[in-house]
Parts: sequence; C-alpha cells; structure tokens
Amino acid sequence: MSRALVVFCLLGWMAPCGWASPTQWIRPDGEWRFLALTTNPPAAWPSPAFDDASWEPAVAGFSVGFVGYAQGATVIPWQSGGAVVGGLAMRRQFVVEDPTAAGSMLLRVEFEDGMLVWLNGVEVLRIGLPAGDVPRWDATAASHPSGLAESYDLSDRLALVHPGTNVLAIQVFEASPWGATLYAWPELRVNFARGPVVQNVSGNSAFVVWHTQVPWPARVEFRRVSEDAWRVVRPEKVAPEQAVEISGLAPGERYEYRVVLEGPGPERASDAAIFATLRPAGDVDFLVIGDTGATSAGQYELATALFRERTDLVLHVGDVVYPSNLRGRIDLRCFSVYEPSFRSVPWFFTFGNHDVYGGKQSYLESFLLPKDRLTGASDFYSFDHGDAHFVSLFVPWWGFSGLGAVGAGGSRGAQYHWLTNDLATTDKPWKVVFFHQPPHTSGPHSGDDYDLDGARDVVALQTELLPVLTHYGVQVVFNGHDHDWERFAPVDGLHCVVTGGGGAFLYTQVNPDPLSVQFVSRFHFTRVKIRGPRMDVEAVGSDGEVFDRFTIGAFAVSVRNTAAGLQLSWTARIGRRYIVESADRLPGVFVPLAMEVPTPRASSTNARVILPIVGSAGWFRVREEP
Repeated sequence: MSRALVVFCLLGWMAPCGWASPTQWIRPDGEWRFLALTTNPPAAWPSPAFDDASWEPAVAGFSVGFVGYAQGATVIPWQSGGAVVGGLAMRRQFVVEDPTAAGSMLLRVEFEDGMLVWLNGVEVLRIGLPAGDVPRWDATAASHPSGLAESYDLSDRLALVHPGTNVLAIQVFEASPWGATLYAWPELRVNFARGPVVQNVSGNSAFVVWHTQVPWPARVEFRRVSEDAWRVVRPEKVAPEQAVEISGLAPGERYEYRVVLEGPGPERASDAAIFATLRPAGDVDFLVIGDTGATSAGQYELATALFRERTDLVLHVGDVVYPSNLRGRIDLRCFSVYEPSFRSVPWFFTFGNHDVYGGKQSYLESFLLPKDRLTGASDFYSFDHGDAHFVSLFVPWWGFSGLGAVGAGGSRGAQYHWLTNDLATTDKPWKVVFFHQPPHTSGPHSGDDYDLDGARDVVALQTELLPVLTHYGVQVVFNGHDHDWERFAPVDGLHCVVTGGGGAFLYTQVNPDPLSVQFVSRFHFTRVKIRGPRMDVEAVGSDGEVFDRFTIGAFAVSVRNTAAGLQLSWTARIGRRYIVESADRLPGVFVPLAMEVPTPRASSTNARVILPIVGSAGWFRVREEP
C-alpha cells in the first residue's frame, strides 16, 4: 500500500506542525514568483531550469483591476512602467517525495480570462485560447469571468511529475485588447479533491468526509490511538462525495483514521490523522473565528497562527465565504485553506448573511453539523463538550431569524421554542451561544435594519433575545458580522464579544456602543479556556500576540423546569454565601427571596436550589456575597 505523499506531523491530536495537508501539492495560499506582463515573458520561462529569482514573490490569488472581496491576496497595479498590464506569468516550485503514491491529480483554479498551464515545462492545459504555438502576451482570450473555481483533471499528466522539485507555470491572458481585469488563484491536489477531514464529532461518533474527482471505491480505517489493529467502515455506495460515520466510539478518547482509495490500480491511503471525541465533563479549550473567506493575505496569516493552537474545537461565527457561499467557492475559500486543522479538529459553524445570499444549500451540503430535535435540521443546534453547553443560533440577521416573530395568541416560532427548551434542559455549568449578527457593536453594522421596520436590529437583539439568554444563565455570546474585535461590559452576567476579524477587510469604529470596553480593528481569532468556575478569553492576532484578554468569573446561573419546581443551578465557590433574588420584569427591581442557600463546602460545587414554583414565573438571579 502506498503511503505518504508529503511528510505530515501531528502534535498530539490537535494542530499539525506542518501547514500543508498531504493531499495538497500546492495550497491556495502558496507563494508564487510572478511577472506582470506588458511584453512577452522571457523565453522558456515555464521550464524548471529557468531562473526566476528576479521575479517578485507573493501569495495567490493574483488580481489586476479588482476591488473589495474579489481582489484576492495580491493586488497588482493595472500599469507597470507606464504600460497597461495585459497578462500574468506565474511559477511555483513544489517538492514530491514519491510520485507513484498519487493516483490522480487535480488543478482547481479561479481565473479570468484565458489560461495556459505547464508542468515541468510541458503544456498540460489551455483554456480560452486557440490551439498551436504559445500566443503573444497581449493575445485576446475568450471571456471567462472569475468568481467561481473550476476543476481540471490532470491525472493523465502524472508521468511528468518526478521525485524532488517540480514546477507548475501558469500564464493568464486578457479578453479585452485594452486591458481591464485579470485573475489567477490555483491549487494543485492529488488523490482527494477535498479532505479527508472530520466533521460533527460527538462523544461517541464522528464523520469522515472526502471528495474525489470521479467515483472511487474506498474505505475508512480507524483505531483508538492505543490500539494496533485497524477497524473498517465503508461508504454505502461509490460516489465522488463521501461522508462516512464512525460510530460506537468512547467519549474523550483519541482516534486515528485514514481513507484508503481501493482502485482502480494500487490502493492509495491518505496519511493518518488523529481526532478526539468530545468529553462528558471537565476543562474545555476552544477557538472562535468569523468572517473569513475573503481570499486575503490576512486570512492566510491568521490561518497559519490558528494551526499552531492546541484546541478541542473551533466555533465559526459566520460569513464563511464571500461574496456568497456557493459550491464553486467553498473549497478555495474554506476547505483548502483550513484543511490542516479540519483533518483533526472539529469545527462548528453558524450561518452568516453572506452564507445565505446564494441560498443555504452550499452551506448545509458542506458542513455536517448536529441537528436540533425539533426540526431535524442544522440551521440551529447545540452540543455538549466538557463542562460547556454550546448553542448555535440561526441569526444571519435578526429579521431572518424568526426569533422575534409573535403569532396569534402570543405563539412563537420554532427556533424560539427550541432555544428556550434547550437552555432550560441543560445542566452544564457553562453556556456558550454563538451566532452572526451582534446585539452590541460599535462597527458599521451598528445601524443595520435588514427587515426595514425602522428600528435598528441591535435594539431588537438586545431587547428580545438577550433577556432570554440571561434568564437561562448564558455567560457569553460570540458574534461576527463587523470585522473587528470588540468586547462589552456584562449585563446580568452575560458577556458579548464580536470576533469578526478572520480575514475579510477590517472595519473601524463608527458608532461607539455605551457598553463597549475594548475595540480593536485587527485580524484575529479568540482563544477560550474553561477551567472549573473560570473562563479566560483572549484575542489573538495573526502574529500570535494576545492583544486583549478578560475573565468571566466564578459562576452564572442556569434555570430549568422540574417536577418539583424551578431549579436554579450555578458553579459555586467554596465558603461563599449566595442569595437568590427575583423580579417581576426586566428591567425591574430584584429582591431577595426568603430562603436558605447552602454554603458550598467543596470547590467548583455545582450548586442547585429548587424554588416551589412550577413553570415560568418572573426573573431570577443569584448574587454572591463579597
């Protein structure tokens, strides 16, 4: 059985120590040598022997004449030396240890307009140009818009790849004789068009997901890290897109897996990766990131910083792909960028506004996520890990969420009923909620009124959603939408955080929120550690620097209905005295209840008090005596 394509090392089951996945010979954020063409490029420039040391190095994608989300990581001026740029020449070296381990080769590329591709000096692909000799640099190609990547099967050219250093060369041609726009963003893959990656990891199961260019018989091999023998599970059918569930796993255990392509020809296995199932209790480490898929250098740099993290899971607060989440964008802008993490770390996503602009299909097809028990869908969902309960809400924007809709007789929508029931029935001491549009923000989205009702969406979120979350003892809400970092003073124990600096162009402070404590316009992700009754939250820049931090202390209260009455639960501290208070409404006056609350005698006690009230009756909170 052929094994390694590229050496790939794992630090435990967490982040890889090399940032290339074994299935990626050239990553979409790969550095290339390029030349903006105002005349013919040097002779024999696609040859491996050509010296490109004088060419400028930069990361893909490359663009001329694009702005905003479409411009890519490297923006090239439309003029060079006073002449209009009419083409691009690009070269990339890549090293292959064993070419025979590759059974297929795929070029995925987003481009505009025409394109010639050489592998080790041999032309392997020509798009939008007439057959024959290599055209002049200013030859006009057939118009081909960028915006969606296309995949080209180059498996019949694998014989051109040799052990050691190889060269892929691409020349891009303009459709207009006057010059206007050019774009090139390539990725070169072997054996797998996507993955393999893990998704929807739980305490006793996980899904292994992969795509191939054509239907390919395969099996998943897995084993506990402490075991020697592989166990096998197979897809139900042979198809290009596969998602295979591994079930019967033990909670909090580390497992190794690989996908073996069985034919035609010799078997070819992906390099083994290691993941861990979710734990039933204990400490939790997780990261939060949002507003990522913009093809920017900032996204790439932040991804590299994220790969260095040891973490249990990652929460994504929406806007996975710009300008809209479509099948032709999701790989280059998401899967291929974060694949080194996806192989071992479960990511849990929530819808952003850009993820629904093209419909929800691509998002729901791409991400296997937990399903809510009410609708059986994954628009909103929850899961447990360690001492934390995580809730993903469908709020790409407030009006679309349906959370504020009130029907005849005061009836509420499905998501509202699900949310209140979900929070009322968890006994986890920590509750983390994440969704896209923030209830507090000082960025440009502070004035959003997506449903055109004349009221700002943030006001509706603050008045209609946040009281529900505080009622059930949620300690922290993570959001995106505004491309910055911002945290706010807590209200009734609830902390709100905007963490939308995942790669899309950054925003500045526009309308300061009265509760704003810290605002930073910087690419970042958020690092969170739960240790007993303490949650530490840090904002981490693309250079690894922690530029802001805060702690959520001691305890927060959760509420659930029981047959005996209303049960309040919180993580208490040893020797502290607690008082239960109630109010008829919010905002309102909280007064102590005439009842004795036991003083905890052990650290991190999960304290519980049963109130002789059945059903919902007012608002309650627990106050810790100093």
